[in-house]
Amino acid sequence: MALLDIVFGFMTFSTFVLGASMFVLGILAFKPAVDINTVDVRDLLDSITASSFHVGIIFVFLIVLFTLSGLFLLMAVGYFAYGCCCKSKIGYKRYGCLVLGFSLLTGAIFASTLTVKIVVESKIQERMGESFKDNYVGDTLTSSNSISNAWNYMFMTIDCCGVNSVQSKTNDFDTTPWCTYSGTCQEGNSEIPKTCCLSVDEDTYLLAPNDCYASVTSGTYNTKGCYDALEDKVFMETTTISIVTGLSTVCAIINGVLAIKIHRKPQNMIKSTDANDETGSQRDIDD
Repeated sequence: MALLDIVFGFMTFSTFVLGASMFVLGILAFKPAVDINTVDVRDLLDSITASSFHVGIIFVFLIVLFTLSGLFLLMAVGYFAYGCCCKSKIGYKRYGCLVLGFSLLTGAIFASTLTVKIVVESKIQERMGESFKDNYVGDTLTSSNSISNAWNYMFMTIDCCGVNSVQSKTNDFDTTPWCTYSGTCQEGNSEIPKTCCLSVDEDTYLLAPNDCYASVTSGTYNTKGCYDALEDKVFMETTTISIVTGLSTVCAIINGVLAIKIHRKPQNMIKSTDANDETGSQRDIDD
């Protein structure tokens, strides 16, 4: 077996593995992204923009494209494998063009995830802080400020509190309207919202213990800030996506180029054989 065929086989197998990885990782990442992007939290996520990117949309969009790209690569390799198993026309050129086409898609996702990491993520914490400071008006789900309500839903949805980690009675809430203008914090009855307390939901948060929201007793509330919680649940996915799509793009390009090269190989051999035949015939005539 020629070295070219061996390398092509290895790259085809690598394309299959990376395509499968993209599909599986995309499925696994989809649920956390959708769980966070609920109707109750969407107003908050849509209000957090960085370089014209809406946090509530960009991650779900990237994960959907990532999953579909993995599926397309699997289908392309499946087409090639079907041709081999059934001993039909394998169609190296068609396979090569398919894989090269999909490499453009994976390359676009790779570029997008890098943009998100470099441009968007660096500004999200700042934008979250601005949204929180301007809009958080109380530890209730029924205020007239939908973004404030969404913050409370987020506290309970991803088990976080504030933007940054809450370690004491001095925290992010001190500069919000809830503590500076009007609310149970400003009145001195609360230090953190009841929605930050452990194991509460929209039906039980009003029954949160006093030790949690008034005393900020360790072990009664979520200490992790919402930026860190989002980073753990969503932002970390962009690192995985960028690495896998980067490898997939390189692998798919090499695989596609090799497929087209193998497709052209028999044609070159035929031309070479015809040329040799013509030379041999000419020699016979001369003799």
